Order: sequence, then structure tokens, then C-alpha cells
Amino acid sequence: MTPNPKSRLYEPDLGCYFVGHAPDCQLYQVQLMSYENKLKKAREIVELIGAGKPAGFGKAPSREFADIQKRRNQQLFDLQVELRAKYMSDEQLDALLKFYKSEMGISIIKTNEIINSEFRELFLQRMTSNHQGKDGSVWMQPKA
Repeated sequence: MTPNPKSRLYEPDLGCYFVGHAPDCQLYQVQLMSYENKLKKAREIVELIGAGKPAGFGKAPSREFADIQKRRNQQLFDLQVELRAKYMSDEQLDALLKFYKSEMGISIIKTNEIINSEFRELFLQRMTSNHQGKDGSVWMQPKA
């Protein structure tokens, strides 16, 4: 049975009609496939650069907290992927993938891992020792 054309709602942004909640056009399917492809590329970038890795600020105090932290890290990973897919073009995603898979890109990723690891160690040391900064200020100094 063919739907009544009068019951169809035209969606100008997608260039197609909707019948009930279902799109009735090929363009929608093409756009959906394109977005899924962008998500796939964005996910690969986030995995390559380690943006979805746990922060690693020490061991979780309990199993329950570890589970919460794992879910939080997955949510942060997913958000990184969604934002890259939303704001970056296919060409930008392709260029980043090409770069991060190159010799220089791999080298930068490894160097960033070293920098981030040392940053976490220094940050924790300074947060727990009231380390004095170059300007004379003390980390975690209570405000009067």
C-alpha cells in the first residue's frame, strides 16, 4: 500500500519526505552512511592518539570506583569521537589519520605519552607536597 502523499512530511534539510517516523529517501541513507563513516574515522583517531585512555592518577580505591571510572572513561572517549565527527570534515579526518599513521605522527604520539605520564607524576607530587612554584606561590595553599 502506497502512503498518502498528503500524510507525508517534507524535510528540506534532508531533501526527502518522512512517512511517520521513517525517512523515505536515498539521500537520508547516504547522509547516515557518511556520518557513520566519519564516526569510524574519528574513533580511529581517538584510539591512535590515546584520548580515550584513562588518566592514570593512581589506583582506584575500590572495585566499585574502578567500574565507575571505567564507565566515565568510555563516556569521555565516546564524547571525543562525537565531537571530532561533528566538527571535522572527511578531508580533515583523512589528513589526521594519514599524519598519525606516518613515522612523524607515531613519534609525536609516543612523545606525548611520555609527556603526559611525567605530567601526571609531577602533578601528583606537587599536589601532595605543597610544592613552591617559580613565582613563589605554593600549590594547594589555602586561601585566607
